[in-house]
Amino acid sequence: DGTACGTNQVCRGGACIIMCAAGFHECGGRCVSNTSIESCGPTACTPCPAPPANGTATCDGTRCGYSCNVGYMPCAGSGCTTPRCDRCGGTDEACCGGTACGSNLVCTAGRCVCGAAVGQPCCGGNTCGANLTCTGGQCACGGIQQACCGGSTCNGGAMCAGENCTCYVDAARGSNADEIAIIRSDSTAWSQQDGSWVAIFDATGAPIENVREVSSSNGAGCLLLVNGTVWCFARSYSVNWSGILGNGTFDHPPRLLRATQVLVAPGMPLTGVVALAPRASSHTCAVRDNGEIFCWGSNAGGQLGDGSTENSAYARPVLTSAGGQAFTGARAVAGVFFHTCAIKTDNSIWCWGNNQAGELGDGSETSRRYPVRVSALFTNATDITAENSVSCARTADRQIWCWGSNRNGQLGLEDRNGFRNVPVRVRLDTTSSFEGVEAVELGSARACALRTDRTLWCWGTFGQNAPYYPRQITDINGRPLTNVFRFGMANTDPWYIRTDGSMEVRGSFSYRVTLRCP
Repeated sequence: DGTACGTNQVCRGGACIIMCAAGFHECGGRCVSNTSIESCGPTACTPCPAPPANGTATCDGTRCGYSCNVGYMPCAGSGCTTPRCDRCGGTDEACCGGTACGSNLVCTAGRCVCGAAVGQPCCGGNTCGANLTCTGGQCACGGIQQACCGGSTCNGGAMCAGENCTCYVDAARGSNADEIAIIRSDSTAWSQQDGSWVAIFDATGAPIENVREVSSSNGAGCLLLVNGTVWCFARSYSVNWSGILGNGTFDHPPRLLRATQVLVAPGMPLTGVVALAPRASSHTCAVRDNGEIFCWGSNAGGQLGDGSTENSAYARPVLTSAGGQAFTGARAVAGVFFHTCAIKTDNSIWCWGNNQAGELGDGSETSRRYPVRVSALFTNATDITAENSVSCARTADRQIWCWGSNRNGQLGLEDRNGFRNVPVRVRLDTTSSFEGVEAVELGSARACALRTDRTLWCWGTFGQNAPYYPRQITDINGRPLTNVFRFGMANTDPWYIRTDGSMEVRGSFSYRVTLRCP
């Protein structure tokens, strides 16, 4: 009839009709929001019921509801109340007071649920997330022989071995599995005695704590503490003939496994130590934080590096020459029997002591009482290891070079003839390099190396015939040994911590000893 239509109306067939925008619907001749409490939903025209006391009516676009005002909380059957009601704080119930839940529950998105994250409560011991364990009512990182959190974290000071947590932090060799010394995850040191684990203790009988490194052999061992001091202990009453305990005397120890502090002079302890030689045989050495090296014990071959051949019960500085200047710039040291080698911060290698088999690597067979540099072309060393008349180093390109006696095939060559007085590269065969090495260590009559693929390889005459190239170690069932986290040598046999947290000593002839946590 020519009359204009109103708001939200259109003219159709001569008549005005309601046409609402999206999200609105017609109710009583007007357009109302679908979320309006006056007519909740896309077609409804009835208001939402009144909310309970202390609440506000709501509409989600489909159905009516309510929310509790600030300071109040919902409780089934009780509307909104504060701070508690008859039903709250239980599993899958509202959190009391907005935050509080019952025992072993955590408030998540306003509801009480079983915890799943580190530090949250757990229900029934089985609600924690992946790689977590329910300990004392809370979700925690794994304990011994349980999975690590994030591949790195364990509960209670345990160490992550890649997959599982273990009590072992490090170990040092003995002449066999019964004489290995270990650092436990609580930073105490332990050794086998008569088939049982015994803590290495001080003069009061208390276990020595805060142990950072351990070095060992069949007769003695030494501990580096976090405070930079060194303490040595005996496994044999006759071991201190050389002064290996470093306590200023050549006396027999009053008790086995009782450690005494290493001294540089009467009443003056050796301090500032940052690294130990891996073995403490008849002599041993330590690197100080200023790059100096101190050695003590047997010195028949000049292996203490002080210019003499006299044994010493005190730690003596290694010197550069008869002029008395200290040898400096060292970052690692290794020595056993009659020679010692060190790596400097410039990655060069220096050795001293007996050299009848070329173990000093300077191109001669002349013994030295002061350090001499191993082949001047050898400038990228990262690790050093030494054994009786043999030395080996790992280089930055993850290969291994060895020098000295080849009597037992430790040089990794086709034969075991003679010796080499300069470094030679260890190979897989006549043409292939042995690469991807993460760590190397010499043992009696053979050497072993851990590769980056977590496999363990050894070479030498003990349990092997020519050629004496590296071969992968197998387990007791003859399968290739894999998943090795860390390793060392127990005389001729490697010990290793596997990624599952177990520690084993693998022999050359079909035996394996599994070491249990002390």
